[in-house]
Amino acid sequence: ITTVELRFSDVVDDISYVTGLYYFERPADGLFNVVVTDVVVLGDSTGVDEGYAAFGNISYRFSEQWELGLGARYDDIDTSLEGDIRFLDFIALTDDKLSFDHLSWSVKLSYYLNDNLTLYAAVDDAFKQGGFNPLVPGAYPLAEQFPDLFGDLGEFAEGVATYDEETSISYEVGAKGSLLDNRLRFSVGLFHQEFDDHQIGFPSDVIALGEVAGLFNNQIGNADEVQTQGVEFDLTYLLSDNWDLFLTGSYADPTIEKWDTRLCPAGEEPPLQPGQSPIPDQLYCPSDGDSLNGLPRWETNFQVGYRRALWQGWEFQSRLNWTWQSEPERQSLAESEAPDAPDVSDFDEDKSRFDIWAGVQE
Repeated sequence: ITTVELRFSDVVDDISYVTGLYYFERPADGLFNVVVTDVVVLGDSTGVDEGYAAFGNISYRFSEQWELGLGARYDDIDTSLEGDIRFLDFIALTDDKLSFDHLSWSVKLSYYLNDNLTLYAAVDDAFKQGGFNPLVPGAYPLAEQFPDLFGDLGEFAEGVATYDEETSISYEVGAKGSLLDNRLRFSVGLFHQEFDDHQIGFPSDVIALGEVAGLFNNQIGNADEVQTQGVEFDLTYLLSDNWDLFLTGSYADPTIEKWDTRLCPAGEEPPLQPGQSPIPDQLYCPSDGDSLNGLPRWETNFQVGYRRALWQGWEFQSRLNWTWQSEPERQSLAESEAPDAPDVSDFDEDKSRFDIWAGVQE
């Protein structure tokens, strides 16, 4: 990857600012093979992301206790893909280019209650570029050469060969500060975020795709509307010159507000009625109000650290670390009714991990 950044910054009285230009070029080459109807499908792809950006941020301390921050960033990104997928006597070629541009912005208002406590509120607009699904074009020759078997597959594949850019707007309020002569430092924030065209991976067990499901594994689609809200916090306490405690945690609850083209994971597909075919009648399971994923909602980390000076600049350091995750929000394959579902019951439990580190450092 190649990046170039030109940045200017300064402080003038109660105003500080930073502005600049940014360029990147990111190549992405890939080799892959998947099995479709007992046939190994081989492919390679060469892609390049190239982008330019202009950004700026300004902070104005307009009184002793109030500060306003404003930011903006304009991105202009081109992504290209050249690829070929080969199996039996068939080959699918891709040579395409996509362009994305977006103006992101941010507003943050801070209130310095005293020297040890700051309250803030922020609104941020964000953007993530779209791109290509390099395996999907392998479905084109199947749909063309075997219309009786895969005729409905071609139209679906054309619709998901690329995925759209993702945009979001987030709202956050919080506080950060210190107590006990700076021995206790803390921060806490509440957030709410709304996504349009949220980028998310396809499920790997879509029954309607049958033997060609491998061409769509790990590819990316867009959920129309997603919301998430939660809390993040961290706390550091210096017990003494040698001992310290650290605690951080987060809770997030991502929810689907609208997703009309959600693919049906195994076990959710509706039964076929007379005259229907798997694509499209068992392909889509629209959703609203459901959890976005089965990831744990709570994640925490607690650490105890100890350090002591030894000799000639060397220091002994050690740290006990405990990480905990709550149980997944949604059922896993362990409860799935899909045939031959593996036993992954451990995934349905909350998890704890302990580790300890010790060493010397100069």
